Order: sequence, then structure tokens, then C-alpha cells
Amino acid sequence: MKRVTAFLITTLVILGLGCKEKTTETHTHDDQSVVKLDGSKKWLANAETTQGIQSMIVLTDGYLANPSPDLNLMKENLTSELTGIFQKCTMKGESHDQLHNYLLPLKKKIEELSSSGDVQTVEEIKIYLETYKDYFE
Repeated sequence: MKRVTAFLITTLVILGLGCKEKTTETHTHDDQSVVKLDGSKKWLANAETTQGIQSMIVLTDGYLANPSPDLNLMKENLTSELTGIFQKCTMKGESHDQLHNYLLPLKKKIEELSSSGDVQTVEEIKIYLETYKDYFE
């Protein structure tokens, strides 16, 4: 009886640790997240996401054409578009995970705007936004 109990406890611990590791691995979105293609194909994104990215490109183009030392409005507008993308996201599965791998570094770059206060950060955001088409259609 003790052997059966020990076996069951050991099995549950192993399964529990295995599930915990898998969950952590699947849902971790940190600075080391990498956007990957679907094999050799781009991921299919919902229209709202693509429109939000395009709107952010327009915002960065406008700012770069007429830079201002006050980046607060720029930051607010980009944050609003990014929030809209998250709220309207209907993507599921791996395409959804890859979208988050793409969006979270963008979120971090947008958050840096108020502390950096320079045109270079806006240029970096624009360049990053332009890579969207490399991974999503």
C-alpha cells in the first residue's frame, strides 16, 4: 500500500511540474520573445490589428515630419492605438501568441517615449512598426 501511495504521489508531482513548466513556457512574454513565421508563411492577422499598426505608422510619420519636444501627445496616441489592438484582438492560437511577441516590445518602446524625449525613439518605433508586414498579413 505504501508503494502505491508513493508511486501516486511521485506521478502527481512529476505531472504537476511538467504542466507548470509547459504553462510558463507557453505564456512567457519577456524581452526575449521572438516573432516567428508560420513555417515559411506569414501569420493571418485580424483587420483591426493591421489597421491599428497602419495608424501608428501614420502617427510616427506625422511626428517625424514635424517633430515636437513634447512627446506626451504622441505617446498618448500610440498607446491608444495599441490598446485598441489588444481590445479588438480576435486572433487565437499560435498567431495570437506571435502577435503578442510582436506587440510587447512595441509597448515597451512606446513607454520609453516620455523618458527619452527625442526623435530617435520615434524613428525606432516607426522602423519597428514597418516590420509588422514581415510577419503578418
